[in-house]
Amino acid sequence: MKVLIIGGGSTGFELAQLLIKHDIHVYILEHNEKICEELSEQLQTVKIFCGDAKVPHVLESSGIKEADVVIAVTDDQATNILVGNLAKVYNVKRIIVRVRDPPFKEACRKLGIEEIIDPANITAHYILAHLRGFELVELIEKIIQDADVVTITITKDSKYYHKHVNEIKFPNGNHLIAIFRGDKVEIPEHNVKLYENDKLIFIHKKTLKESLTKFLIGT
Repeated sequence: MKVLIIGGGSTGFELAQLLIKHDIHVYILEHNEKICEELSEQLQTVKIFCGDAKVPHVLESSGIKEADVVIAVTDDQATNILVGNLAKVYNVKRIIVRVRDPPFKEACRKLGIEEIIDPANITAHYILAHLRGFELVELIEKIIQDADVVTITITKDSKYYHKHVNEIKFPNGNHLIAIFRGDKVEIPEHNVKLYENDKLIFIHKKTLKESLTKFLIGT
């Protein structure tokens, strides 16, 4: 698989690092020359191109014709949408764009760009999971191979329903890393309150799954 990343900022950089680990060929197109130099030093196995992604011949010289996937994660929504639309012209199989505002999301859909990543939830791991069709839990298990991951759903019957994270002392060896609330991901900070249907994502020792489940939901 060949992936062209548009935007060499923190998300593009981290995503490239992850993709390399999964034996995926990566190209990055970034307009800032200084960032291009830094990327070339830090990602020696990645092809770095410096130029304006809004210009078709720059995209062509960056390998868009050979790309299986284009991922546009610049800070500029309009650029990401334009790149996505140009990628359709080049018949790229998969196009993933970073868009925040509802009007821009609607514009994407009208253009036939369906794979939209919201910056509110964006992480390199999330994009990789999306790209490879993994659920987040499966992805974490692949990345952290010496740990197990468990998802526990909070119900009204749980003794920790409506409790704050800082009120709960989880069993040793269990680490709360994320809370899924609808289509949002909450960082489990101390003041976050737990609600019904919240999905708690833990990394833990495999032998502790049963005790953790009993601890949280009492079953």
